[in-house]
Amino acid sequence: ANHLEEAESNIEFNPVTGEFTLGIGRNCQIEEGDGQTQLYISYGPKSDRELLLNYGFLPGAEGVKVEDFDDEDTLRDTQRKRMAEIFVQ
Repeated sequence: ANHLEEAESNIEFNPVTGEFTLGIGRNCQIEEGDGQTQLYISYGPKSDRELLLNYGFLPGAEGVKVEDFDDEDTLRDTQRKRMAEIFVQ
């Protein structure tokens, strides 16, 4: 599942059984452009700094596509650069 702050979701851990339960509500299932449905959950209201440091992404940094690159190192460097540009704004 991906993060969407507006997603109405709830994740609970049961320490007795060692299991997680995911409850989903509005804005959790969104149909993508290719017709497939993506599941979203909310990590809660977080700053860009918290999202980058704790989860390794920034909203709005998704514009870098894998198919645009010949090798993985160039792709990762470009993704890091894009995140840094957004982070320092």
